[in-house]
This record gives sequence, structure tokens and C-alpha cells, in this order.
Amino acid sequence: MAIRTLILFLTFSTILFVNTDLVAQTVLALNTPDSATLGAGTNKNYEFQTVAGASYNVTVQGNNPFKPELKINGAQQPGQTGSLGTMTGTLSGTGGKARLEVSGWSGMSGSYTIRVTINVPNLAVNTPDSATLAAGTGKMYDFQTVAGITYVVTLQGNNPFKPELKIDGALQPGQTGSRGTITHTLNGSPARKARLEVLGWSGMTGSYTIRVSVNVPTLVLNTPDSAALSPGASKGYDFQTVAGSSYNVVVQGNGTFKPELKIDGTLQPG
Repeated sequence: MAIRTLILFLTFSTILFVNTDLVAQTVLALNTPDSATLGAGTNKNYEFQTVAGASYNVTVQGNNPFKPELKINGAQQPGQTGSLGTMTGTLSGTGGKARLEVSGWSGMSGSYTIRVTINVPNLAVNTPDSATLAAGTGKMYDFQTVAGITYVVTLQGNNPFKPELKIDGALQPGQTGSRGTITHTLNGSPARKARLEVLGWSGMTGSYTIRVSVNVPTLVLNTPDSAALSPGASKGYDFQTVAGSSYNVVVQGNGTFKPELKIDGTLQPG
């Protein structure tokens, strides 16, 4: 949706009316479904902010035998697929706001509840994801942070790929190391859904595969790790548990050090 600027020179006798055909819209957050009840011929409209080059999955799910109709930026999408009246579509980000229109099928009877979702992949810590990017195309990721934990974000592309990386909307400095590798740190405070945007350098040619990782150290059982911490600093660890097993976690500091420990986000007693 284009943004237009009006420059108006008004005299005292001028009466100005500015009319638009915009209908009420709900701002839809990524990875956060919205629910609505629709009948035949009724609809609900959504908008959300896109990132240029990123690809989004749009899902509309209604309870059987609901047949939802979906428009993305005014274009009617193909009919339902799968069970429970589910529709899926893809949307390419332009950097502007996208509009979704969800309607009840004109021939249906009764009212039905829908769930509308726009998804980007959730990136698991210590689990890389791969994607193939060309110039100007991109991919977005969310992941849940834990306050006080420092994360290392690694983006690696095969030579001569020059990836670009945004963390929470901020463009990061250029590549370092070999094979077009970018590494940066991310502070988990405050606890939030952090957003990563990976873009193909606009001047490159061809398509290249990237690997995106958000890492904290993996702690091996019975193998201590050492770290030097100052007030307010922290280090996070992951380790794989076995269902039904009990584990002893020991944090030992020298001198007057008073460590604080969180397990799965819960602060432990002093």
C-alpha cells in the first residue's frame, strides 16, 4: 500500500474533505494467529508490515464444512486444500504493508470460526537452517530469547556469496571470515521474539545456499565448562535431557563470587 504525501495550501474559506476507500483492518503479528467468526458474504481484513525479499506463508483454517475465501493484496487465491477448510498461500514481501481479506463463501449456511496466521520459521537454538537465496531475496526467522543470555548468530554462505543480516531490524556490519561468513552476538534481554532477516547481496549474481544458526554452548554431561563473568554478564548452556532422569547442576565461583542460576528460564534459590 503506497504512502502518499499531501501538501495543502488552504485559504480561510476552504473546506477540505479527504476520502479513502480503506476499510477497518486488524494488524496481524507474525506467528500469532487471529480468530474471527464469519458467515456467508462477511469478511475480515488484515494488514501487516513486510520485509522486502522475504517470503511469508499465509494460512486460513475454518471448521468443516467452512469454505474460506482469501485475497492477498487484492488477488483471489485458489480454493481450499486439505482438511477443515484450510487455505494456504504465499506472499513475497515488498517492504510495504500487505493486505489480507478473508471472506465467508457466499453459498454457505451458518457461521464458522476461522484462524488466520502469517508464519515465518521459528529457528531453534543450536539447530541450523538452510535456504537458497538470490540477489535481493531473503528469509526471515524468529526465535525466543531468554533474558541475560548472550547468543551467537552465524550466517554462512558459499563463496562468493555476500549475505546481509538484520537483527531486530538493524543491519549488521559486513561479512567476516571465510566463505561469506557473518557472526554477531545478540543479547537475550529483554526476553522476546528476536527477528533475524537474511538477504542476498543486491549486487551478486546467481543463487547460493546459506546456513543460519543461533548458538549457545552445548554442555556435555560430566564435563565442566569455565567462563569468566563480571557483574550483569552471563553465559548460557544447552544440554539434552533424557525423560525420567535426574540431573545435578553445580555452579562454582571463586572468592566472593555470588552466581545466579536459571534453569529453563526459572531463577534458582541463592
